[in-house]
Amino acid sequence: MRGFALALLLLGAGAAAAADTATEKANKADRANLQGPWTVKSVHGITKEKAKEEFQELKLTFEGDKIVARWGDKSAEATYTLDAGANPAQMDVTVTKGPEEVQGRLFRGIYVLEGNTLRLAWRKAGEERPKEFVREGQPDVFEILFEKMKK
Repeated sequence: MRGFALALLLLGAGAAAAADTATEKANKADRANLQGPWTVKSVHGITKEKAKEEFQELKLTFEGDKIVARWGDKSAEATYTLDAGANPAQMDVTVTKGPEEVQGRLFRGIYVLEGNTLRLAWRKAGEERPKEFVREGQPDVFEILFEKMKK
C-alpha cells in the first residue's frame, strides 16, 4: 500500500512538472511574440472622452520583460509577467516610471495574443483581475485591441 501511495505521489509530481513546463513554454513563446512596437486599433470600457482619446494615441513597445508606453507627450515604463497557461491568459503589469498616481502600482489583466493582434483587459490598479473580456456596459473593465507595428 505504501508503494502505491509513493507511485501516485511521484506520478502527480511528474504531471505538475509537465504542466509547469508547458506553461513555461507558452510564456516564453508569448513573450517572444510580444516583443516590439504595438499601436491601438480600438478602445472599450473607457467612458471619459479625454482618456479615450489619450488611449487611442497609445503606443506600447515590449523590450524583454519591460513595456515602454508613449501617448501624446507622456510616457511610462513597466515590468510585466505572463501566465499563458491560465484561462484566459494573464498579464500582470507594474508601473516603474510614469504618472505619480500609477507609479509602483500593479495592474492585473487578461490577454489574448493571436498573430499580430493583442487584446488586453484590466481594471484599475490593485483591483481584481477581470474574469472575461469586456461586454459593453461592464463597469470598471477596460479593454484595448492592439496591432503589431511593422518595423
